[in-house]
Amino acid sequence: MEETVSKDWGERFRADRPKYYDFTKEVDDLLHKILAGNSIDYVNIEARTKSVGSFCEKISRDGKSYADPLRQITDLSACRVICYYNSDIDRIDELLRKNFKVLDEYSEKKDKKENPREFGYLSRHLVVEFGAERLKFDEYKRFRTLRAEIQVRTALQHAWAAIEHKLQYKNQSEVPEPLQRKLFQISALLELADDEFEFLQKKLGVLRKEYQDEIESGEQELPINVESVDVYLLTSNAIEGVRSSLWKYGYSMAPQHPSARNPLSKLVETLQVVGIGSVSDLDKQLFEGKTKGFWTEQFDKLFKTWKTPEMPNKLVLDPVGVVRIMLILASKKTVAEKALRRVPFGESLNAALKSMMVE
Repeated sequence: MEETVSKDWGERFRADRPKYYDFTKEVDDLLHKILAGNSIDYVNIEARTKSVGSFCEKISRDGKSYADPLRQITDLSACRVICYYNSDIDRIDELLRKNFKVLDEYSEKKDKKENPREFGYLSRHLVVEFGAERLKFDEYKRFRTLRAEIQVRTALQHAWAAIEHKLQYKNQSEVPEPLQRKLFQISALLELADDEFEFLQKKLGVLRKEYQDEIESGEQELPINVESVDVYLLTSNAIEGVRSSLWKYGYSMAPQHPSARNPLSKLVETLQVVGIGSVSDLDKQLFEGKTKGFWTEQFDKLFKTWKTPEMPNKLVLDPVGVVRIMLILASKKTVAEKALRRVPFGESLNAALKSMMVE
């Protein structure tokens, strides 16, 4: 009898699964938009719709009884947000509550241990539905009765969950006693690492604010590193003035993703090759002794040198690339050539820059 009931529900889920698949995709798309719109960096967002086989296996387990498993099982559609910091979990939780209807009676805060002497799986689980405002739109109305489980965890919590799943220990009582102490130590170390990364993130925020205050007050004797250079670029009106005028001369500015560190690393490496050791030295190199129209003239000439009939109509640069070009053109030829060898642009742009170098 139970096998027949399971099969009947399985067929119903098989028929409805395309709708659940579409629902999962809508939730996944909305999660990406919510996090991007609120400038929350994350490691990954995973999404899946439960398979028919997994659904049938779950409702057939010993000790499980469902009057309506399509309503009672809340993870038929599921997403997982893997974030960087513990504080991100609370921020994401708050955003989810603004954009979904959260069913707290089914949700769980598993990201904090009730017993500090236990080890195990940590994650925030929120069971959600689309809210009344979203359901007013025709494209969402067919999802009115559907629920999704959204898990939110840090990268280290995810690492522990993956290892724990591999070991197949569902709770502490299943672990052989000789292994319990070691697993507890590993779990504690991962929790400590999460806390330390949180501390570093807050410390970094304080440090960047100090850099900003010093630069805005005219004190630019700051050491060159990714953070000091980034703050300088964000606060320099002179550099922004150069960037904002480039569209007139054939350039197109590509947006730099807020989490993209590589362009800044290239700039810092270029600064090291050129021999610039402070933000003050960088500012002097770029602007001291140069007329107001110097950089627009240089970029105009660079574009005309780069542009040949087979090249596109626009030269696309990212914001950091603009500063790297300024640095190359403001340096002596031998130094600039060395910098281009160490941190090159594309072949055509490299050739155009070399033709403009001065002895």
